[in-house]
Parts: sequence; C-alpha cells; structure tokens
Amino acid sequence: MDVSPQRSSRRRRHSQDSRSPSPEHDGSERDMRTVFAMQLSAQLRRSDLVDFFSVAGRVRDAQIVSEKGTRRSRGVAYIEFYAAASAAKAVELSGQRLLGVPIIVQPSEAEKNRRSTTKQYTTDGAPIDPLGSVNCLVLVRNLAVDIEPGDLARFFELFGTVEYCRVAPAADITGSRDAAGWAAFAKLEAPMPACQAAERLDGLELLGARLRVRMARRSEQEREQRRIADERAERRATEATAEAAAEAAAAAEQQASAPPSPPAEAATAASPMEVSPAPDAVAPSPAAVTAAVAEMHQVLLLRGMVDPSEETEPNWREELEDDVGGECAKYGRVARVFVDRGPSGDIFVDFADTAAAQQAQQSMAGRWFGGRKIVTELVSSEQYQARLDA
Repeated sequence: MDVSPQRSSRRRRHSQDSRSPSPEHDGSERDMRTVFAMQLSAQLRRSDLVDFFSVAGRVRDAQIVSEKGTRRSRGVAYIEFYAAASAAKAVELSGQRLLGVPIIVQPSEAEKNRRSTTKQYTTDGAPIDPLGSVNCLVLVRNLAVDIEPGDLARFFELFGTVEYCRVAPAADITGSRDAAGWAAFAKLEAPMPACQAAERLDGLELLGARLRVRMARRSEQEREQRRIADERAERRATEATAEAAAEAAAAAEQQASAPPSPPAEAATAASPMEVSPAPDAVAPSPAAVTAAVAEMHQVLLLRGMVDPSEETEPNWREELEDDVGGECAKYGRVARVFVDRGPSGDIFVDFADTAAAQQAQQSMAGRWFGGRKIVTELVSSEQYQARLDA
C-alpha cells in the first residue's frame, strides 16, 4: 500500500512529538556520574576503556586526555556513566590491571576534589605534567586595575580551596613584553575546581572589564614554577647569610669575653710532650679536594619513563628534558637534565646539591608515567659524565 507524503510527514511529526525529551543534567549530577582513571597505558584505546568500565554499568562517554599538539596520551581519562550507582561501582575497579598496568580510579565529585590533597588531572585537555602532577593553575587576563590578590581569590573560592593568588603586570604573568595591563595566576587545590572556575569566570565583567580566564598552558606553568623555585632559593640564601652573620657575631662575642691566652714561650714550656707534625706531612692539593667533592656529588637517574623506539616527534628529547626539569625544580635547583641519546631512554637530572637529588629520588620512586613505572637511582658524577661523553 502506498503512503502519501502528507500522511508520512504527519506520522514523523507525531512520532517526534511523542518522544520524551532527554533529561538535562546539571554539572553536579554529571560529577556524580563521572570517574577519573589514572596511570593508563600509552597504548590504551577508547574502546578498551569503554569495555573495561562496562562491567560497572552503561558508559555514556569516555575520553582519554592527550597532548593537543602530538595527541600523545597523558595517561589519564574520564568516564561518564548513565547512572551514579555505576560510577560508585567503577571506583571499586581501582587497582585492577588494564593492558597490564594497575590503574587508579577516583570519583569526580567537586566537594571531594576540594578536600583532596592528591593532585589529579583536568578534564578539558589542559596541560598535565608528564610526571603525574596536574595543572591546577588558572590564568586571568584583562584585569582593569591592580586588584588585591585577596579580592580576586574570593571569586575562585566559590569553586574550591585557593592555594595562592598572584596579581602582577601582564608582561610578567604572560611572559610577553607586549602585554599591557594586569593579569593574575590563581592556583587551586585540585583540578576539577580549577577547570570549573576557568570555564565559569571567563567573560565575567569586573570593574568595567571583561575577564579572560583559562587554564594555564605548560610553558606558563613551568615559568611560574621557576619563579617560585627562584624565590625559595633566594629566601634560603638570605636566611643562610643571616644565620652565618649571627654565628660570626656570637663567636666574636665569645672570643672577646674569653681570658687572654698565655705567651707563646709559656705555652711551649707547659707542653713539652707536644708532638710536632711529621716533616713529610703534605696538605691535600686543590685537585684532590675537587676530586673528593665530585665523588660525593650524586646525580638522579630515571629509568623506564620512555621507549625511544615509540617516539615519533623530532624534538621529543628536548621537550621531555624541559618537562622533567620543571617537575624536579620543586626539590631544588636543577643544573641540567639530560636524556640519553641511546636506545635506553635513561634520563639524568643533575641537581645543584646532592640533598635535592636524594629527596627527588625518594619522592619519584615507583611513580607512573604514560603507563610506565619509573625506576630511580642515584649515580656518581663520574658515571653521569661518562654517559654525557658517550
């Protein structure tokens, strides 16, 4: 039987009108239905992710966070379910192996993110530090005036705990000499509140100017990390100078109050048994002292982070050196980062002092990078120099 176009059109309209509209979900409910997975293998595909989490419930969406330029996986992903109960079951999958790597699964509820002291990750592809820490830094541009940091921080406190807020000339914040006016960095305690703040505060009109707010890029994060490290180093140097001056003043005061020493002749007569140094005793040479100091210096070696045979970008070593240097700067001043040019992919981090290398070695041992477990080791400066010269 033929169906006229008019009747067919009426049927399609009736069918569309009779369908119930899809329920709209606010951001808080979506947070309850979403979980985040970390320590994912670099070879993981979206279909693998959906198959793995389908045991917890029906998956609505799954996205693997990757670098915007290279599309290389950052080892984290978010998975949204149709039901909040499925998200709760998914959290129980934490610790299970996916493509041979034990993963971490955490809920994404905003309140838990505010309370969390463990750094997580962003959901919009914002830069994530390749060694596991995340981007919680938000950039604010187009400030009309030099607003007090505390006043600006109040806007961000609506979304979560603010670790610090810094307002400065835009050229200082952005690194561009041509930038005019004022800008700011706000660092929140966790990535989810940071992302929410960047999204909702962008375009806010403040004192007659429309703010431009976004997550800080990797280069901006690294510049801010270097600034903080330099400030800490300067503060430590100032404290050390003040401490040395106080010790010198105390020593001078003690010497001034001490009784006078006996004459040299009396001292010689009073100690006839004093033994003179052997005539053949020789003070160590400057070269020997330098060698001894070099022997004590240790360099941090990171193994297993990358497989050079899997890297396709021409400048991946230079980018990795910059990334590792930015991460390790929080332990102390980094003199140099060197990625071995051979097939091992070993990474050497030469700190200014051995104490910083030891602290970094303890902190980074066993961490994961792109689905690979990092192995740390302290090597001598001679071993490090031998690899540089190879």
